[in-house]
Amino acid sequence: ERNMKLDASALRYIHDSEWRVLTAIEMGMKNHEIVPTKLVSTLAGLKLGGVGKGIGELHRYKLLHHESQPYDGYRLTPLGYDFLALRALSRRGRVLRVGKSLGVGKEADVYEVEGDDGKLYAMKIHRLGRTSFRAVKNKRDYLKHRKSASWIYMSRLAAFREWTHLRALHRHEFPVPFPVDWNRHVVIMGLIPGIPLSQVRDLSFSTQACAEMLQLCCRLAQHGLVHGDLNEFNILVSDEAIEPGEEVRDYRLWMIDFPQMISVSHENAEETFDRDVSGIVKYFVNRFSVPEEDIEIPAFNRVMSEDGALVALDVEVEASGYSKQDGVRLRSALLRGSDSHDIDRDDEEPKSCGDSTEEETEGDGELDEANSSDSSLVAECKPFILECEEGKEHDRQIQDEHDDGDIETHRPTSVHEQGNASHTRGFDRSHVALLVKRERQKAERKAISRRNVTKDKQKQSMKAELSGSSFWG
Repeated sequence: ERNMKLDASALRYIHDSEWRVLTAIEMGMKNHEIVPTKLVSTLAGLKLGGVGKGIGELHRYKLLHHESQPYDGYRLTPLGYDFLALRALSRRGRVLRVGKSLGVGKEADVYEVEGDDGKLYAMKIHRLGRTSFRAVKNKRDYLKHRKSASWIYMSRLAAFREWTHLRALHRHEFPVPFPVDWNRHVVIMGLIPGIPLSQVRDLSFSTQACAEMLQLCCRLAQHGLVHGDLNEFNILVSDEAIEPGEEVRDYRLWMIDFPQMISVSHENAEETFDRDVSGIVKYFVNRFSVPEEDIEIPAFNRVMSEDGALVALDVEVEASGYSKQDGVRLRSALLRGSDSHDIDRDDEEPKSCGDSTEEETEGDGELDEANSSDSSLVAECKPFILECEEGKEHDRQIQDEHDDGDIETHRPTSVHEQGNASHTRGFDRSHVALLVKRERQKAERKAISRRNVTKDKQKQSMKAELSGSSFWG
């Protein structure tokens, strides 16, 4: 099933009732590996007869998989999940028709699609769990606190991680495709007119190109990120009149594939950085005969010790390996450096001193502990604050271009997407207020969970006492 090819021709033949059944099974898979038929009927708001007819049609298009043990139920196939994402994107005008396949990798498939505006885009469909790469649960921290999850859910996490990285990198003017839209496990991005570096036979100015790629690795590290898989397959050479095997004279290098990016705070950051650098150097030396003595190989420690603006993109996108404690301290320093007393808090209900709860006191204590850290952190975060202000100005310029019709950006259409998009915005004042509010809400949920556990233990102890005592005396 995971190697199933995408055939979107049946998309136009599925009726609204069948979409409701397919969406109901997706909702049921949040808590069930196999969704019972009665639960599908309840979630879809249809009678069992209508559900049975819809399931029959969906099963004919191979969008569902039936299981009879240990109970009768259904689950989505990868193709069914593809159809849900394509329907959502087509209703937004992002995908009008699906074209040819641009590439197949161990983690994703890439297709050429056309939007309602007549422009061509690249559609990347994440497909984790293939036989060629089944160790993703051990090599990536997608699950975090979870012990297990379905491959469909992990594909969604990988797509969201790539979307957040893509937007953040594009906002800081890295050579990456333009982010267009995201839904479930599908990411729509700008189509780059070029080919992978692995298909280029002869590259003019290869020494300059090698130095440019090494400089890109250093720039990523200075922004708090390490690519982790920067090789000839994830580097595109852009040229309008290029064909595989021809000589490239006028080129531009692009970087793709971001789910495996890690923070410079990761325990394996230096090893991963050195592996990216050595892979690039080895390829240019062997393929394009670049003299190794002409290549200046950067060192991770030297790059991180160089003076320059510290841009903590790893904290912004919550990259793998970033320190949450450092994130809280950065936000606290940002609050102090951005005149936090001007932050608009109209969305919070005013509370009196007597209304403060134990959970809020605990959440405030975490922030107070961060505020009581050494004052050197404020000076360290000043460049980061300045970069955030520049990021806000860059976002305003993009919005102005969008209003003029020159550029197209994705505007979240639901509260859920607005929450996800908040990870990719700059740390402006309203965003800082939102982060602080979320930290307090998280502390409240933890305190409530602890109280519920305590109550359950008390009930169990009371039941044990009652069961131990004799009723007849």
